[in-house]
Amino acid sequence: MSWYPKQRLAAEPQIETSQQLEIALAEMAAIETRRKALEAAREQDIQLVKDRCESHCVIPVERTHTAFNDRLQTLEKAVEVYAKENREQLLAGGKTKSVKLTHATLKWSTSKQSIDFLENWNEKKVIEIVDSKKSFLAQLLKCIESIKWFRATLACLFTIKVTVSKTAIAKALAEKKITPKELKGIGLAVIPAKEKFSIDLTEYQVTNG
Repeated sequence: MSWYPKQRLAAEPQIETSQQLEIALAEMAAIETRRKALEAAREQDIQLVKDRCESHCVIPVERTHTAFNDRLQTLEKAVEVYAKENREQLLAGGKTKSVKLTHATLKWSTSKQSIDFLENWNEKKVIEIVDSKKSFLAQLLKCIESIKWFRATLACLFTIKVTVSKTAIAKALAEKKITPKELKGIGLAVIPAKEKFSIDLTEYQVTNG
């Protein structure tokens, strides 16, 4: 190895002189320089592979060349528009929430209603407001996660930490124990359920002839 110093210390080195110190440092410098050179070459090779891949990741569409991702997004939008307009037909009158086609499965799903902090609000601020509203605190007791104890000082002093459970609050909201207006008053917002459309593509099999 031409890059590696000929003069070097033993496998388990013990430095006892300034000369041995210089030998050790020279070896370290050589290794570090070589490592950086190899990493730079690796990054260059990776970039070459990426560039080569990018050059192949295009397809001809109406006399132009379109990148894979751009074409996928265009097709996904078109499929989603068609699926929404023809949902009843695709889902056999709404009996199912998905339909399996030759090259993909189209799915509709609905997210659950959830709770989040209003803008400029956080957990600490919410708990402070709840604590100040004693009449409202009773309604929220079931919406606060179990009290967690943690060591406050080395003298074994303890303090109580209460955290807001968004899941529990959402459940209380669904059971009509709390109203959206009351939640807004303590810095919490109701995120309505949303419908989601997805496309699960299957592996495309190339056929000859």
